[in-house]
Amino acid sequence: MFCIFVSFCHFGLSYMQPPHHHDDGDSEDANLQRLQFEQQYQHFPIPTYTWQHRAGEFYLIAYNEASYRESRGMVQGFLGAAMSTMYPAGHVAVENTWRCWEEKKNIEGEFSLPARNSAYVAHLLLYFVYVAPDLVMLHSQDFTTERENAQELALYRTQLEALVAQRTQEWQESEARFSEMFEHHDAAMMLIAPENGQIINVNRAAARFYGYEWEAFRSMHLRDINVQTPAYLLEKMGRAATRRENHFTSLHRLSDGSERTVDVHSSPVQYQGKQTLFAIIFDVTDKKHAEAELKRSEERYRSLVQQASDAIFVIDEHFRFTEVNDRGYALTGYSQAEFEQYYIYELVVEAEQYLRSAEWKALMAGQPALFKCEVRHKLGHRIALEVNAKLLETGYLQGIARDVSHRLAVEQYQQRYRAELEQAVVQRTADLQQRDALLSAVAAATSLLLSEKNYLHAVREGFE
Repeated sequence: MFCIFVSFCHFGLSYMQPPHHHDDGDSEDANLQRLQFEQQYQHFPIPTYTWQHRAGEFYLIAYNEASYRESRGMVQGFLGAAMSTMYPAGHVAVENTWRCWEEKKNIEGEFSLPARNSAYVAHLLLYFVYVAPDLVMLHSQDFTTERENAQELALYRTQLEALVAQRTQEWQESEARFSEMFEHHDAAMMLIAPENGQIINVNRAAARFYGYEWEAFRSMHLRDINVQTPAYLLEKMGRAATRRENHFTSLHRLSDGSERTVDVHSSPVQYQGKQTLFAIIFDVTDKKHAEAELKRSEERYRSLVQQASDAIFVIDEHFRFTEVNDRGYALTGYSQAEFEQYYIYELVVEAEQYLRSAEWKALMAGQPALFKCEVRHKLGHRIALEVNAKLLETGYLQGIARDVSHRLAVEQYQQRYRAELEQAVVQRTADLQQRDALLSAVAAATSLLLSEKNYLHAVREGFE
């Protein structure tokens, strides 16, 4: 690229980072990405010049360290200069820069450029890269000196041959280490011919696991221990040999006739100059039995959950529903797809108060908690719930919700009836107290009148 400038320009020196536009709304990630780009641009090993199109002209706005070294520091003097002041009309840099920008596509090619004041001709590989919306980045590679590098190439060939010899020795040492590892490893291992399944070698651990004598085992065939059909074996070996599948589960038969479920990890290796399948076998019979039992247990648990009379749900750390049983769907009127669209606080009435409650703090501390709340039914009415919640080991929350709307209605009716009854008792008591007071007054007055003798005499005379 130095030749491009030297042919038509004179330089000073300055360094400028690649241009970018600042935006007050840039995120921290965007700033980090911009910084990474600037560092990559700055240290890119190929001389790179960035031109910006403005008002019908291209201006040099940036260059990297490689271009600074290539131009011997003289590029700085043209930083910010227009292309027309640096190159004559028809120059390959001018024509291809305009073409790259106008066609909005990248351009590459080899060009021979004579120096301005000497007979030197530089042979360059130029890449014009369009960067939307107004930039063209020019990368240049000078391959002139490649024609002068025959001696270096010969030296490189010598070094390469020495390296090949070193790698060959390392490979031989590696094969020796592999053989040592293979023989003494505790895991069962085999070397198998991929074309026919013939067992080439087995280690001592494999002989112990399958129950065969080591020497006899090495002359056996894979079909002697594998329960699957020959066609199945050939398919699996073919997939392993081409690295399309290197792990599968199979059923193997031991020398005593018992069958074990094994995980086989197989990959192609070079062994004694031939491509061989290297297989590591792990007995997973007990693991598979445990997994099957766990699956049955999970199915029983899920059956119990789905048949439960209470709503059962699980929410993740983002408060989204991950599991809801059938009772939960029936209770709220929402389908599974509709539940997946909601956060739990969108369905709970006044959810904020529960997030600030002592019960919520206890729940987050790993303690079970009891909440009484209302949720919105799909049809718009509210449902009173009593929720027992706990924090799972996964960080998710599990809740068991019971519809207490009827119970609350009964309790409210009982409270109203009790209040009315108490009010009637109070009123009846007051009436009786008032009547007792009146009777007491009458009795007192009668007693007073009867005690008067003159009154009695008058009464008698009245009757006579």
